[in-house]
Amino acid sequence: MNKIHAVKCIHLCRTCYDGYPISWEGSDGKKVFFYTRRPDDELGIAQRLAPQLDVEFGSTQEYPTLENAELAKGYDAVSVTPCDMSAPMVKRFHELGVA
Repeated sequence: MNKIHAVKCIHLCRTCYDGYPISWEGSDGKKVFFYTRRPDDELGIAQRLAPQLDVEFGSTQEYPTLENAELAKGYDAVSVTPCDMSAPMVKRFHELGVA
């Protein structure tokens, strides 16, 4: 994972939702949950960009697991790079309402 991971994720959430381009003008801000977020660089980037881009975020330094998938409940998207996302993990996020 590189230093611009948080920037890429926030920009991706602004421009693409459910696989389709979206307009953020006049819409509520989107929420993204970061797994494996690094505290030394990615946290600061996300904190700086989130208000500018009307994106709310939550995060953990943990890798996503079936046990901690619940952390993403209520979020529109998750950032999981470079984590291995198995079919059960994707299904679990879907069950929680994460797109």
